[in-house]
Amino acid sequence: MRQWWGIDTIFPVSFDAFFVIDFHSVFTGCMKMWWVASVTALLWSLWLAKNEYIFRGKCLNLAELCFLVKLQSYYWIKVDRRGEVFPESIWWTCPAQFEVSAQPKRVRVGRCWQPPLRGVLKFNTDGSARGKPGPAGFGGVMRDEDSRILGLFSGPLGVMDSNEAEVRAIAFALGLIQEREWRKGCVIIESDSQVALSWVTQSTKHPWRLWEVFLAIDQACQVAYDIQFCYVPREANGFADVLAKEGVDRISTFVACI
Repeated sequence: MRQWWGIDTIFPVSFDAFFVIDFHSVFTGCMKMWWVASVTALLWSLWLAKNEYIFRGKCLNLAELCFLVKLQSYYWIKVDRRGEVFPESIWWTCPAQFEVSAQPKRVRVGRCWQPPLRGVLKFNTDGSARGKPGPAGFGGVMRDEDSRILGLFSGPLGVMDSNEAEVRAIAFALGLIQEREWRKGCVIIESDSQVALSWVTQSTKHPWRLWEVFLAIDQACQVAYDIQFCYVPREANGFADVLAKEGVDRISTFVACI
């Protein structure tokens, strides 16, 4: 929690001291309430994790637990900041960097994530690589017209370049769509990689070394009712970007779907 929020003070010996000291001295205003929401999400997630272990024998690792805490508290914060553009990438890395203003900031249309039309779903995908090539990961998040998350994934890919990681993220998203009822409706897949989208939508540009990936993509598109591909700027793909970067360090792919 302290590393996530960028707090450098000494960790108290008890949870009571941890909560009280930080609530009264570290943050003020909205940040104080957001910190409380994060701590509450931590307790809630620990309780759920304990029940999963007791009743289902399922054990969450630390990375998965931290992810769930961030996700739960993020939704609570978005409700608190309704009507204001809330930067997803900042929340997932260091929320204390968010600048609170009395007036909502104006953001150019297309520079933040936009919910789809009613009855349509959006699957944002992204790939990340630390080098050309280098250790890579992918991630994606499916949301509906009310911005509710219906599914997401984040995982490692091995060593490759970012373009291949972007394509594999799209392929994985299509695989999830194919396995669920989502395939019966209209789904928009958004990516911030123009190269990957050109490869996916134009068969003449398929790199031969990835023919198996494109074969899977083509088959998934044939099964689904209506799949559309759309380019968005990086600012509008923040959630997927964070999932992809976190995926680089994961041991296995994390998938959660409603």
